Amino acid sequence: MASIEYGIDGYGRKVSAQNASPYSTYKCFFCKEDIHVRKGRVRAPYFAHNPISNRTPQQMACEGYTSNGTPNGSINSNEDRICIFNGGVPLHLIERSNNKYEIVALFPPLSSSTMKQIEDVDGKIRVIDDGRDQIFSAWNFRKYRLKTSARWIYVKPDNFKTFNEEIRRKWFLGFRGLDFDNDLFKVDNSGGVRVGQLANIVVGNEYLFVHNRGTIKNKNGLHFERKGTFEFPGKTFSIEYDVYSVKVTQITDESIAYIQSKGYQLINESDELVPLWPPAVIEGKELIYHDNDREAYMYHKKEANQEVFWWGNAIPYKLNENENILKCSTINTSLLMSDYSFNIYAKEIRYLLTHNRDNFTRNRVFEYNAVVRLDDGRNVDFDDNLLNESFENPILLNSNYKSQIISFRDNYVKKSASKRIDELPKDNMLMLSFEPFGNKVIVPKVTDNIEKKDSKKRIDYEDYVFKIYHCHGKLIETDESVDKWLDITKSEIPELYKYLMKWKINGKMPLRAVEILKDLESLL
Repeated sequence: MASIEYGIDGYGRKVSAQNASPYSTYKCFFCKEDIHVRKGRVRAPYFAHNPISNRTPQQMACEGYTSNGTPNGSINSNEDRICIFNGGVPLHLIERSNNKYEIVALFPPLSSSTMKQIEDVDGKIRVIDDGRDQIFSAWNFRKYRLKTSARWIYVKPDNFKTFNEEIRRKWFLGFRGLDFDNDLFKVDNSGGVRVGQLANIVVGNEYLFVHNRGTIKNKNGLHFERKGTFEFPGKTFSIEYDVYSVKVTQITDESIAYIQSKGYQLINESDELVPLWPPAVIEGKELIYHDNDREAYMYHKKEANQEVFWWGNAIPYKLNENENILKCSTINTSLLMSDYSFNIYAKEIRYLLTHNRDNFTRNRVFEYNAVVRLDDGRNVDFDDNLLNESFENPILLNSNYKSQIISFRDNYVKKSASKRIDELPKDNMLMLSFEPFGNKVIVPKVTDNIEKKDSKKRIDYEDYVFKIYHCHGKLIETDESVDKWLDITKSEIPELYKYLMKWKINGKMPLRAVEILKDLESLL
């Protein structure tokens, strides 16, 4: 039986076997299982596990276990242990909609040569989730939605054999299932990526977790906030769990106990790796570069003097830095960070770098497309002919990019819409805006054969009311002209009448309004 250096008590403190109480239960800092101290007259005190017959990879990686002839054996490779203590395939807690969360495993990228081997044999992989087998094409396998609370999800080749160390470590070690309350996810734009066990938890940062049951109240140094709900998909009788965030506001006995009893290390500050160049798409821990970008530069922001390691197909080795700038390959690369203060296997995988993803290549150019769907089912272009169509029934804009249609006149925006064009006045200028890619303007045609006797009926009073409403700036005293306009507008332009009456009562009106009223008078 290999020795366990120390156990973690209920307050998150490291306790040696010599100082441990035989009546207490401790947590193993490798596999988080219960351990007990054993003390005798001959042998020095030591920690031991309860017997486990069917061990998960995390239990097999624990230094406190040996194979002892059991079928599952033990894991003694330090590189395998790094993957396992980072949870295997990275898990992401993703907010899909309306505070509803799901957990997705994002399989790390494989090298082009490995993917070619899989493609040549039309490889299939088998995912074993809580005893249920599912088969997927290995060539386009990317995401797997977590469906059970199994302690470990196993991934195995289904119809091909591989001795490739890369795919074995990245995929076929599988991944650890959800550990309620103990698993923390570092917050990002879409939710959070699960933090590796033995990793650092930083004061002031926000983390998510799935809570099994009950309400959580704030403690000294700990702030909790309910964010939404989570449930496993596809079950007839599913249970809904709460998703909470936690932030350590200060280091106290309560915050240390909360964080370190879960198998993490609580620290004030942590180093950060900031991608500098070239540009990359960030998906959780994955940095996706252009297909011909072979090297990347990172800035190492040092707060706690942690070390950065590069890991491809060989053993991780420390990267050299020049004034906190480091260079690494984008081909099948992992960047790890560690300070060894908590455990020698506490190398946290910060980034997975690849340029093999099809969704980010220099040959791929975005092309904006937009059509207007009429009520009779026809699709027409956004051009001058659109104004000849009827605007009485719903007319919708369909585009492949967030767009807005703006109705304006004389630099005043009258109305805007993102879908329903029929709600806009079509006698104004219409602009289709799809910035930053551009915009498109339609100018309505003006006819000159309108008889003078009909001009009064065609005056756009609404337009003048709109301009009056937006009058600001210098004020002047009202005079008798306001009374004249009150008589004119009382019956014909009631909205304008309200503004005039307000000015008469206050005794002042905007200077700009005088010019607008003169313009209107020339048309009456």
